[in-house]
Amino acid sequence: MRKIRKVLVANRGEIAIRVFRACNELGIRTVAVYSKEDVLSLHRNRADEAYLVGEGDKPIDAYLDIEDIIRICNEHHVDAVHPGYGFLAENAELAKRCQEEGLIFIGPRVEHLIMFGDKVNARIQAEKAQIPMIPGTNGAVESFDEVRAFAEKYGFPVMIKAVNGGGGRGMRNVDRMEDLEEAYHRAKSEAKMAFGSDEVYVEKCIMNPKHIEVQILGDEAGHVIHLFERDCSIQRRHQKVIEMAPAWSLPKKLRDDICSAAVKLLAVDKAGVVQNHVVSHFGSALGDGNHARRLLAEPVHLAVQLMLRDRQLFKICLQTLVHKAHDVSSQKLFLMLEIRISPATTRSSAEKPVSKLSEYSTWLLGGNSSSPA
Repeated sequence: MRKIRKVLVANRGEIAIRVFRACNELGIRTVAVYSKEDVLSLHRNRADEAYLVGEGDKPIDAYLDIEDIIRICNEHHVDAVHPGYGFLAENAELAKRCQEEGLIFIGPRVEHLIMFGDKVNARIQAEKAQIPMIPGTNGAVESFDEVRAFAEKYGFPVMIKAVNGGGGRGMRNVDRMEDLEEAYHRAKSEAKMAFGSDEVYVEKCIMNPKHIEVQILGDEAGHVIHLFERDCSIQRRHQKVIEMAPAWSLPKKLRDDICSAAVKLLAVDKAGVVQNHVVSHFGSALGDGNHARRLLAEPVHLAVQLMLRDRQLFKICLQTLVHKAHDVSSQKLFLMLEIRISPATTRSSAEKPVSKLSEYSTWLLGGNSSSPA
């Protein structure tokens, strides 16, 4: 693979700024794109270059304009495109267009994005891998009649979800038949606005689950490992607020089973996240698995989803992969607490939790005999 000298980040706000920061540390020039409404946005001024994208489009549509992103790349000699997360991060068409134009797409291969880039295909792959799942429709629903039929068969509550969704958008939890049709149309409308597609599907809603995510890391040679699990159950409006690792609330055997299932499901290059929704009754999850877990694959780029804010942690992940250090963290307990900071939080306060990353990093690799305070 050729050397990357200039990266365009097809995203906005803090997501783009994080990638710019990592690129700056590596001596890589950065390119921002911005909609007309974001002309004063901070991310525009944090990149080495910035260009208007999707002129004439609505604010969100501008960041979904694949052809205009490709145009900017070609006109300004960009080597690689980083999608961030959300927007086009799981869009196989962007990866395909990058491939056609000779650009490096920083993320999974096109075929893997097709396999796991939307939730319906992810369910299909999980079924092929014989991973237990909660009941759901076989693909996107074509009409409200299919939604109603599913609810009548499996009962309430049900969850209507955007096929291409993420970040808690395009989701509607429905408890009553009389609310079902309105929720269906609202979910489709929100999905169209946020992701450019109004396709939705339906799942049985598991009440009071544990939302467990497993980080997967793989390379182009086919080596795949997991970087253990995290508990993301504390949420607001389906968006994660606090993430904790390890997932103390689950028995170790169940945590091990989830991590193993994630590796089995997701043998992809670059990086990905497998989400598990685990019912509160551990016995059911450890038994036949029916209705116990839902596994989704959300291909993302390492630098964003792993919250890699400095080069040291990035090196750790690479060393973990290269040396296939499956037992590094199993012998030394690695603690992580991530708190999603609201925009109102001051910059200095938001960055305080990051201050000990390098200290934890050294401990994880065995540099210190005692854990950081």
